[in-house]
Amino acid sequence: GAVGFSLVIMISQSHVPAAQMFVTTTLAMVMFTVFLQGSTIKFIVNWLNIDRKSDENITLTEEINKKLYEHVMAGIEVISGKRGHFCTKNLFNHLDKKYLKKLFSVNNYDHNMKKMYEEI
Repeated sequence: GAVGFSLVIMISQSHVPAAQMFVTTTLAMVMFTVFLQGSTIKFIVNWLNIDRKSDENITLTEEINKKLYEHVMAGIEVISGKRGHFCTKNLFNHLDKKYLKKLFSVNNYDHNMKKMYEEI
């Protein structure tokens, strides 16, 4: 984004009459990539079940505490009538488990890949 913007801002309007249109288009593309793609990447990574590098080892107690906190906060959002991050996350998790994994996943894929690897 910064490189594209710096290049397009150097276009002289005396040489290219539509230079401002290029600047506007470049800014729109930068905004699109930063906000739309940036805001959906975490959901897509989780949805595709891509393993992320973890800098710390999470203990069982921390994992249970985190899940408990998420469920309590989702319950508070339901009771208060507000729809926030936790309610939306629970909705996406429900849709993922009920529909998307069945639609986009192959059953026993991991097992079949290990079996194929062992045969090789």
